[in-house]
Amino acid sequence: MDYFCSDKSSPNDCLKYLGSPSQTTLDCHYNTLVSQAEIVSKEFKHGKRPVTYKFQCNLANLRNITNKEMKDKLNSFKDSILSNSYPIHIFNNELNPRASNFILKGTSSKNFKRQKGVYDYVYYKLIIKLLTNARAGEFGFNRGFGKIPETNNQEYIKFYGGIVDSVKRALKIGIYSPNYQEIDPNFTLDDLDFGVLVFNKDPESMPHPIVQNYCLKNVPYTILSEIPIFLDTRLGSYFSGHIDLLFAKNNDLIVSDFKPNSKSRPPNYDIYRSLPQVAIYGLILNTILKPESFKIKCLSFNDQVGLLFEPDILTKEILSFVKEENSDPIRVRFSERMTTKDNNDLMESLELFKNIYNSTNYF
Repeated sequence: MDYFCSDKSSPNDCLKYLGSPSQTTLDCHYNTLVSQAEIVSKEFKHGKRPVTYKFQCNLANLRNITNKEMKDKLNSFKDSILSNSYPIHIFNNELNPRASNFILKGTSSKNFKRQKGVYDYVYYKLIIKLLTNARAGEFGFNRGFGKIPETNNQEYIKFYGGIVDSVKRALKIGIYSPNYQEIDPNFTLDDLDFGVLVFNKDPESMPHPIVQNYCLKNVPYTILSEIPIFLDTRLGSYFSGHIDLLFAKNNDLIVSDFKPNSKSRPPNYDIYRSLPQVAIYGLILNTILKPESFKIKCLSFNDQVGLLFEPDILTKEILSFVKEENSDPIRVRFSERMTTKDNNDLMESLELFKNIYNSTNYF
């Protein structure tokens, strides 16, 4: 077992076997994990064709947070989400701008790709700038890269590298399903060798709940998952979204988003192009919790790498980068301004968010 699970031995000797696990054995193991982890949850359904989002909290991990302000505010935030008064109607209104629409779109069109020659050219310009200016750091297995202090600190390298490693473990674990075709996200298994791998889909198609459940029950720094958040635009609408996972480490509260790799795109493509989305999550959470003695950071990760950054890169480096890209002669020539996923002008959308965020006085 890795260092996250060193104090959690497998619950029962009956789980030591070869071949496929029985449904009874899996139920036994899953229920033991839930009991040990003290998970509370609430399901929300959003959209015309309802999608289920399962908010979860690991109460034991929440109690173990060492920063009192962070613990108290997350407790109150958790209670508000679990209450019947949480404004779920905000997430059902399709006119409300969603954070997931804020991606660095417009970098892979035929015209621009042909001129620049490589698929992800513009992402590397931004990432290199962030890494070299000590505004971001990359973490993998027992390594860190970049100039932020965490990349030279073995404790943080182990922590962030361990999160990445947890995704790899979750991907490798056999998830029981009667026909061995579908993934059942209700089962999250400890790091056991079942002697069979029934997960037969590409990692990019793996449901987020598999990773979320694994982290909630095996990574002691995991506090919340699938967290619904919103920010009032004061224009009759709300920015909204769901944070995949919240980790707490010392005086850092880490807004984390799982972005699996795709065989059809360059490595870490979705991590890089979704930087605006994850930064917005961090800034919205900042307005909700109003931290004084702790900091909110962002982590976008898959099973190979994690990118750590401050959420205010949205209103600084990212906005500056988008303005610079929009003025590129090739973009001007082909009218290739960067857009959101729903084809709104990205620079204008970022400016709007910045102005609204500024008005909260927590900038």
